[in-house]
Amino acid sequence: MKKLLNNERGLSLVELLGAIILFGLASLLFGGVLFSIAKTSEVQGQQVAIQQTANGMVAQMESISTIENIYEKAGYRGKFNSSNWVDAHIVKALSEDRLAEIQPLAQGQNPLYLSDILDTTNQRAQGYQVKDKTIKIKLIQQKNENEQTKTIYATPNYRDTFSIQTSGVILFYKKDIAFDGYYTSETGLWAIEELLQENEDSIVYSRKFVLTYRDDEKASGEVPGNGRW
Repeated sequence: MKKLLNNERGLSLVELLGAIILFGLASLLFGGVLFSIAKTSEVQGQQVAIQQTANGMVAQMESISTIENIYEKAGYRGKFNSSNWVDAHIVKALSEDRLAEIQPLAQGQNPLYLSDILDTTNQRAQGYQVKDKTIKIKLIQQKNENEQTKTIYATPNYRDTFSIQTSGVILFYKKDIAFDGYYTSETGLWAIEELLQENEDSIVYSRKFVLTYRDDEKASGEVPGNGRW
């Protein structure tokens, strides 16, 4: 019997433990690879969802910019020199309750609602949100830089084209950003490039946009050439 046991071709205890350890290491490595793949897929999925959200926002804003005579109906006719001109835009960013318009220097929200300036009851507001509630959505708008230029006499150089432009950026970010450091209230202009560079660690995604509204009345000569919307 002793001879049979000695001749038996089986795994020794040391070999068995070694096999178990190797199997465990292989499982850990394989599990790590699977976790890495799953995490990468999750991040990519989140990025795609954010990009789709931004695309939806831009599509709505472009649709708003095509509303016939939206500027005229909103009171933007002729020379527009009131103090709030720089902050007046055809697109409204609304809080979650859709009751209050979000101020230019306020933090973003998730969800964020958008509507047009003619929607006084905000019934046409559309909501945009992302799954990660630590991410805020911020809409930054500014008037066309051509509206801000001056003549050699330091007087306003009123728009001499047939188009009105609003440019800006949609931000998806996590940590609060001190927006007041990038905004000039006198002109309504933003230091967008500086904002993006200095807050790169906080910004998850950004999408620039330009909205153009054609002034058909001015183009046809129905509005004086030095009109300003």
